[in-house]
Amino acid sequence: MYPMKQLKMAEMITEVTGSNALANRLAPSDSAGHDWYRFVLSYPPHLVRTYLDRFGATERSLVLDPFCGTGTTLVECKKRRVPSIGLEAHPMTHFASSVKTQWAIDPDALLRHARMAAELARAELEGQRVGVGPDAAAMSISNEHSITLPEEAQKLLLAGSISPRPLHQVLVQRGVNGPAVMAVAACPDRST
Repeated sequence: MYPMKQLKMAEMITEVTGSNALANRLAPSDSAGHDWYRFVLSYPPHLVRTYLDRFGATERSLVLDPFCGTGTTLVECKKRRVPSIGLEAHPMTHFASSVKTQWAIDPDALLRHARMAAELARAELEGQRVGVGPDAAAMSISNEHSITLPEEAQKLLLAGSISPRPLHQVLVQRGVNGPAVMAVAACPDRST
């Protein structure tokens, strides 16, 4: 959808509902560049496109975003080949905007890195005696090395809802061992 049509649709939605909530939603066509890290205070890409159009921004322009956040303006400028500079003081949002604007990816290096990460994960899980990969069914977790919940925490689970191997894997991934298990059972939404 063209930016002006999106703006008119947003204006109509606001007029009918009295709210900008729907107008500020991310369009499906913007998902690839903007949906992997959404920031509550960000604005929709169609708004940036509208202003780039209104100001007549071209490849010979320069856009400055002094509080670039997660990089919505920078990404939209890059998509249109409009040079832009973004400044951001917060480390997390600076990282997000830096990643979102790095489009020169070496696919072979990415694949090598992914394989290396997979091998490291496999070695870690096998070190914990957790079955992984196609031969996982053949591997077993010995009771002496299996991490489980204390009896009183185990009673909180629905009977038969999780078998020992997946429970062990979840607890290992959360970095739980021995005494820390009680903290996980008492505070399931917190990492230990």
